[in-house]
Amino acid sequence: MSAPFKKVVIGLDLSPNSIAAFRWFQRELAGAAEVVVVHAVDTPRVPVFVRKAFPHFDEWMISMRRGFDDRLLELTRKDALKVESLEGPPVTVLLQQAAAHGADLIVVGAQGRHEGLGRLIGSTPERLLEQATVPVLVPRGAGAGIERILVAVDDSAMADQAAILARRIADGHEAELALLNVVPTWFADRIRFHASEADARDQLATLEREARQWLRDRARKLELGDGVDLMVETGAPDVQILHAAARIGAQLIVMGTRGEGLDLVPRLGSCARYVLRNAHVPVLFVPPTGI
Repeated sequence: MSAPFKKVVIGLDLSPNSIAAFRWFQRELAGAAEVVVVHAVDTPRVPVFVRKAFPHFDEWMISMRRGFDDRLLELTRKDALKVESLEGPPVTVLLQQAAAHGADLIVVGAQGRHEGLGRLIGSTPERLLEQATVPVLVPRGAGAGIERILVAVDDSAMADQAAILARRIADGHEAELALLNVVPTWFADRIRFHASEADARDQLATLEREARQWLRDRARKLELGDGVDLMVETGAPDVQILHAAARIGAQLIVMGTRGEGLDLVPRLGSCARYVLRNAHVPVLFVPPTGI
């Protein structure tokens, strides 16, 4: 199986989610990719009274770090992977190492132990997605095998890149590929508001046919091959993406990190954030910079 990625940085903090993400990637997508496992050691500032109460605090921290390093080596020994344990905040370390190694993918586990707080201040995956210039894979609820891939598509270049990357992955797994375009609720509601019930029904049916033809043309332009499933839904894009993935039994979702609006500063789109937090299958996010 040919690998869709050449160089990959995997963030591994030994939480159950990060271990599951590491194992899923190695099993399903690693192929012949060069993989570097990165553990970021973000040592908190310790109050003076703690050091007074625990005079051997530094020795304890060194011992704990050695324990982490030993566990990392144990997890990666079978695949003979390069392991780096570095000081610094996880997002900063992962981005720096991805750039240093020329990685074309970053893999991280879903938010772990402090998920409640993470939803308020932004989890490590969310902050990573806001700044990454390469695709980021977040394996969540990862099962075995990739038989169906769902790609969320709009008319952005970022969505085109997502579809192309999904095709590469599908080819390596002989998986089925589905393209989904969601007609926003507000647009359908305007049609219903300004037209009679019968006219609105006809206009919405026409809209769905046009959207399906647009998807067909898009797939042809991107050379995605035959047999691509074309899906058009109406509603909130974030919700419809998850509903569609569940309906077709997708084992992987591929989508952009933000919508088509003008962003003056890097940020994670609300749709991508919702999917990241609520998906039950791995999600591969493609940034505006593409693949």
